Amino acid sequence: MPTKIFEATIERWKSHLDEARSNQEWIQRHKVQDDRRVRVVREMRELLQLYQNDEISIQDLRAIFDKKTRNEWVVFGFKGFSGAMFLNMLVKHIPNHRTLSGELSSAIDAEFGFFYGRRVAK
Repeated sequence: MPTKIFEATIERWKSHLDEARSNQEWIQRHKVQDDRRVRVVREMRELLQLYQNDEISIQDLRAIFDKKTRNEWVVFGFKGFSGAMFLNMLVKHIPNHRTLSGELSSAIDAEFGFFYGRRVAK
């Protein structure tokens, strides 16, 4: 059974949602951002597919990912420690790139398979 505090929180968030839905500028801005995310996911998927198919090296993946996340792919917040810098550290500090490649491929399949199937397929 919901508490009064819980109900008040829900009502407050419903009010925020109603306000956002009535703001056409907000809706358009977020639609543009969502469309950009769909495009970026496809581009990331293509890059990761090249890597998984051994068409580019882990060093190439690292360099391209680092470059693209600085400007073109900012919609996911992968620059800095949350993405490119973390990948740089992995490539630098894990000497066995075959092991690293296997782990990265597994993570890529899990994460992008979930996101790509859920978001882009809509």
